[in-house]
Amino acid sequence: EVYGNPVPAGNVLRESEMIQLRDAMLTVHNHFKQLYQGNESFAMETEFKITETDDGSRGKLAIKQARPWID
Repeated sequence: EVYGNPVPAGNVLRESEMIQLRDAMLTVHNHFKQLYQGNESFAMETEFKITETDDGSRGKLAIKQARPWID
C-alpha cells in the first residue's frame, strides 16, 4: 500500500515507455562516457518521470537529471 491505497502489481511503465527509456538512457550514457573519457565500468545515474497532463491522460517520458555514477 502507498498512502493507504493498494499498489497495482506489474510494470509501472508501458512496453513502449520502457523502450523509449532504454534508448534515451543509452544516448545519455554514450554522450557522457565520451565527454568524461569513461572506461568500460563508466555508469550514469538517471532520474526520469512521466509528465503530468491536464486531462488525466498518460503523459510523456522525460529525463529529469543525469549524472555520472561515482562509487
